[in-house]
Parts: sequence; structure tokens; C-alpha cells
Amino acid sequence: MPRTRRLKQISFNFLLTLLGIVSVAYVFLLGAVSHEHFNWMPQFFGTYNESAIMLLILAGIFLIIAWVWRLHREIERCEAALQAEEKLREEKQRSAAQIKGLMLASPDPLITMDHHGIVQVASYSVETVLGWKPHEIVGQNARVLLPESDYPQFEELLDHIKTSGKLNQLGAPRDCFAKRRDGSELPATVSLWEIEQEGSDSLFICMIRDISERVESLAKLRLYYEALNATADSISLVDIETFQVLYVNAASCKALGYTREEMMTMDVRKRVSDLRIDNRSYTPEEVAQILLDQGGIDSIEIYRHRKDGTKFPAEANMRVFSSQGRQILVTTARDLTERRKLLAELEWMAFHDSLTGLANRTSILRSIQKSLDKKAPHCFALLFIDFDRFKLVNDSLGHEAGDDLLKQISQRIRKSLRGNDITPARLGGDEFLVLLENLNCPEDAIRVAERLEDILWPAYQIGPHSVISTASIGIVTNQHHFETASEMLRDADLAMYAAKSSGKACYRVFDETMRERAELHMQLEEQLNVAIERDELVIAYQPIVSLTSGQLDGVEALIRWQHPDYGLIMPDRFIPIAEESDLIIQIESWVLDRACQQWVDWQKNLGDKAPKCVHVNLSRKQLLLPEMVQRVADVLAKYRMPPGSLHLEVTESMIMEEMETGIAKLKELRQLGVRIDMDDFGTGHSSLSCLHEFPIDVLKVDRSFVANLKNVKDYAALLEAVLVLADNLGLKVVAEGIETKEQLVLLQSLDCELGQGYFFAKPLFAEDLENFVHDFHQRIGNKTERVTVGGY
Repeated sequence: MPRTRRLKQISFNFLLTLLGIVSVAYVFLLGAVSHEHFNWMPQFFGTYNESAIMLLILAGIFLIIAWVWRLHREIERCEAALQAEEKLREEKQRSAAQIKGLMLASPDPLITMDHHGIVQVASYSVETVLGWKPHEIVGQNARVLLPESDYPQFEELLDHIKTSGKLNQLGAPRDCFAKRRDGSELPATVSLWEIEQEGSDSLFICMIRDISERVESLAKLRLYYEALNATADSISLVDIETFQVLYVNAASCKALGYTREEMMTMDVRKRVSDLRIDNRSYTPEEVAQILLDQGGIDSIEIYRHRKDGTKFPAEANMRVFSSQGRQILVTTARDLTERRKLLAELEWMAFHDSLTGLANRTSILRSIQKSLDKKAPHCFALLFIDFDRFKLVNDSLGHEAGDDLLKQISQRIRKSLRGNDITPARLGGDEFLVLLENLNCPEDAIRVAERLEDILWPAYQIGPHSVISTASIGIVTNQHHFETASEMLRDADLAMYAAKSSGKACYRVFDETMRERAELHMQLEEQLNVAIERDELVIAYQPIVSLTSGQLDGVEALIRWQHPDYGLIMPDRFIPIAEESDLIIQIESWVLDRACQQWVDWQKNLGDKAPKCVHVNLSRKQLLLPEMVQRVADVLAKYRMPPGSLHLEVTESMIMEEMETGIAKLKELRQLGVRIDMDDFGTGHSSLSCLHEFPIDVLKVDRSFVANLKNVKDYAALLEAVLVLADNLGLKVVAEGIETKEQLVLLQSLDCELGQGYFFAKPLFAEDLENFVHDFHQRIGNKTERVTVGGY
């Protein structure tokens, strides 16, 4: 403004001067006109013509006026330029203030730099984001804010700035990495703007925006996208109003056989059918309305259509959400083909035996219960089949042979019992069930059982072996008014055990007395558990006599149960119960200890008249105990008993059932010095030719041989053969069950060495045996009649 006022003042003074000159010229002009009155012009102009002088004056005046006008116009133009410059300066100052405010307020780092990249100004956010204080970065090259790997890109951008000449943003924002003061890097977007300066080079604003969150979000989105594509379930996004596909993952394309492009142009309603919710069918439009009302549906069953025209079942979960004014349906679908196949297999496995293919316990019990629940009167029966000697086959030939036998048994049952009213099943192990429905009468079940006996009797070919496994069958009908399948199964089991007790290979029909005996059996089992603690078990000793010298050779320890309610119970009533559990081991260990202790006491009390040895029975479970040999050794050491005075009795069936293991155990016992007796010889599975294989010292011939010596000629011959073979093998023979003098005489004639039976004495308690020993010789000499006292 001062320059403008000065120009106006000069212009005003100059105009006043010009007006003075014009005024003088005007005076001269008047003098020329009136020279008669003024005689000074000739002297002033000399000899010039007056007209020329006038023209000269007029031209001068015109030139002066033109120059003055031009000067006036130039002054006006300068004044306008000065005003524009002043306005531009104000705008620049305002713009600079705005830029400064922007730099102060911006959350993103802002710097200004020249075209060489030297920082001129830095915002406060440079410290917040990059760790540089603003004054530290000023004067440095802006490259310090970038990792070295981005230097080429930065230089390229500066070159672009120098050549572009644009006043707006120079190029699109570029993603790169910014470097913090500590050297760490962060993802960023860099933008540049040019600021022109009058009379100097342009400045450039550089904004560095931290995009860590955006990069992390994009990484998560990429991860989600990859996860969606990697999942085995089909996932799709559909506009629920138009049913147009917006997105499908790779699994969906693979499941249907379409490309993604084909799927994106498809109406989703063409790819599904048979939509079912809670076993009710819906159309796609109805499902869409339900989704809009409820927001989602779980576990809807659908059929999806492949490109080749086939369809498959699927389970879908659907949700609706809003996006940009549209209702979007997101669906996850899982192919149910394999699951339904697996469920069918699992259901079959749940109700069938995997080895035989027959119905299993669960299935047959369900069928029995259905028959019991029928309201209409009808007759049906349940057959419980158990195979004899199966365990022997399984243990001797191996489990594969046992499985083969079970398969052949099931095939025979299935082939012989066909019909919708017959359901064969395997209960487990070698136990089978047959449910017979819609019978005319209970006797029909007996006829089926007889047919089964005939069909199952022939030998089975197991590899090179021919195996006979007969069946014991229990029969029960619904006439007993059962409430549950378990009750009917229980009584069929009782009837089967009655058949086994009757000699096997037969059938028995259930009656109420079987249940009573079973209840007594259970009662005895419970009481037997505490019988030892209550000191209810006792031992009776039966003498074993030398048939040649008449002297007492030894005694056999025989257990009895002095029951507080039932009196003296023989071992055949409770030993089988004990053998069903491990209680037999506890009982026999007690017998072994007490018998050895008693034998030692007799040696002290009876002297030379005392038994030379004591015989103790062993069960199969006791024999196969890993610690059995050590247990015997401990008892012998405990009572300082000579090992040869202890005889352990085993049956030939025990040895045959566990031949390898059993023989090994017996050999270990013999190494201790203990004697081994084979009890009940002649009733089991062995033959005379096998005797040399067994590590035994004594043969105890079963009482059946002795009982038939007089009546059956072959028995005497067979016994004689046994005695000769035993003598050749160095074995002693004990004849059991001698009850008459005739039997005694016959055995003596066959040179049988030892014998026991009621002819000599019934089993005696320890104190009674001592009295027996004192008058033994006199009583033996007077024995001439059969002893009628019963006992074990």
C-alpha cells in the first residue's frame, strides 16, 4: 500500500506541471493572434513563420497529452498488479496457516520437503508414529523415514515430482514400509502434494499413513478367505430376495461339479430340493421367509443337485444378515452321504455280531421285549444254546480256530432255522439265542430244539482237525408271564445250565424249581464269601490203605462246609460255586495250609502210626496261578514238611485243557519234591498211550471202574491193563470207591497197590482219624460187609 500512495502522489504533481506548460503555450498562442498588440513574438521566435510555430506548439501539446494519458493508464495497471500481489500474499499466508494447522492436527505424520527430499517442516505426529521428534527430522533427507529397500521407489517418486509440474496429488498413494527411529518397520501408505512458492522452488507435502491395522485386517480377511476355501463344508452367500449367488467356496464348486463362474450366474433354487425341517418339506421360498422371520435355521436337511443331474443328501445351517441394504443368506452345507452310510454301518454293528453276522444281545433283547409287549395272545419261546467243549477248542487250537468254529455253528443255525418268525442271535462267547415267535404250542419249541441238536451234533472241520462240540439247550416260553426281556433271558439261561448239569448234549425246559435252585445258589455264593472268616469250612480226611500190607499209607483232605442253617454241605454243592469266581483259590490255599499243618501235628501225636502223606486237590485256576509253585514251597517251609509227603491231585481233564502250561507247572512242582496224582483217571480225555507224557507219580482210578469190576468183564481187563502200564511206568495206583470185601479181594488179585473207600473208612475229621489209626488193624480184619454209610 505505501508504494501505491507514492505512485498516486507523483502522478498528481506531474499533472500540475503539465497544466502549467499548457497554460504557457496557451499564452503564447494568444500572443500570436494579437501580435499587433504584443510586439514580443518576433523577437522570441526570430524569423520563423507564424503558422509553423503554431503547428509546432499544437503538436507538442498533443504529444504531452498522449504521454500523460499513457502514464495514467500504466499507473492504474501497476496499482491493479500491486493489489493482486497483495491478495495472493494474503492467500499464501492463509494457506500456510492452514497447512500449519493441518500438520499440527493430523494424526498421520506430515512433512514438507524440497525437490531434493530435504525435510523443511515435520508434524508432531512424526514422533507419535515414527519416534522422531520434529526438530530431529528437519534438515535430513526424507529417506531416513523409509527402509533401504524402498529407496529406489522414493527416488522414482521424486523424479516424477520434478517432471510432472502438477499442482494436485502427484500420483496415487503408494504402499510401502516406513522406518521408525529405532529401525523397526511398519506398513504405510505415502502420498505427496506440491506447493508452489513465488520466487523459489516448490515445496512438497508428504503424508505417511500407518496402515498396520488395515494390513492386519487384510491378512485376516485373506486368512478367512483361505479358510473358507480350505474347509470341506460347502459355503455360499446368496441374495435372499433374488436367490442369486454372491460367493461360493471351492468345496461347494467341487461338490456340485460347477466352476465358480457358473455358480455365480445361477439361481440357487435350481440346485436344491426336498428341503426338510423337523421332517416337514418346504419350498425354497418358504424357507427364505422363515429365515427372514427367524434370522436363521439349524440342521435343515436338503438334497443338492450336481451338474451331472445326480443329487445327494446334505445338512445345512443358514443365517441371514444385512449388508449394504441387502439381506444376505450365508449357508454352510455338509454332504451326508458318507455319514448316512457310516450310520447305517454303525446301526448294523450296534445290533449284529461282527463275527457271525447274527443279531447281537441288544438286538435280541429288543425283539424279545417287543414280543412281550404285544397285547394280543400269542405263544413264543426263547432257546438258550451253549456249546460244550468250546473252551477246549479255543485254548488248544487257538482263538482263530475258535472263531472258525463259531462261524460254522452260526451258519448251521441260520440254514436250519429260516423264517420271519425265527431270530437267531449270538449272545457272546459260545452262547447263542433263538427267538421263536408265533408258535402254535409250547411243544413246537421242543421240536426246534431237537432239530438243532441233530444239526449241531456232526463234527466241525477246523483246518486239519475234526472237532465235535455238542450243544446244551435251555427252553423257556412266555407262559411264565415275564415283564422284561432280561427276566426271560435269565430263565432260559437257568434251563441251559440244567441241561449242562444233566450230562450236556441235551435240552431242558424251564420250570420254577430251577429258579429256586438258582436263588439258593446265589445265596450260598454270598455266604461262601464269609465262610472262611467265620471258620465254617472244615476238612475231613479219608484214609488211603496199602492193599498188600494193610497199613495206613496216607489220607486225602476233603473239604466240607458246616453251614449254620443247612448243616454239613458236601463239596459238590459249593465247590462249583467257588470255581465260578476266584474264591476257589482262597479256599484251596486255606485247605493246603491246614492239611500240611495237620499232617505235621499227626507226626508229633501218632508217631509211626501217622499217615505217611497227605493228598490235597488242586483246581485248574489254582494250578495255573503264576505264584502257585512258590506258594507251595512257602507252605512246606512254614511247617518244615518233607516235600515228598505232600501229594497234589489234578484231574486228567485239567491237564488236557491246559496241556502245555499245565505240564510245565507240574514239572516245577515235582522239582520241589512234591508228588503229583492224576485223580479220576478213566473219566476224562486221555488215553493209556498219553500217560508217559504226564509228570505224575500216582494214578487214582475212578470209582466207576471199581463199581463195575464184578458186573462188567471188560472193566476188570481194562483195570488190569492200567495196572500193568502203571507198573511199567513206575507209577503207583490207588483204586477209589472200594465199598465191599469182594472188590477188595478182586483188586488184590490184580496186584493193585493202594485203595480208599467206605470199606475202610468214610472221610473223618482230624480228631476222629486219630481214634481210627489206633484200632486200624483190628477193624480192617473184621471188615466183611459192604459199608452203607454215604459220603463224599
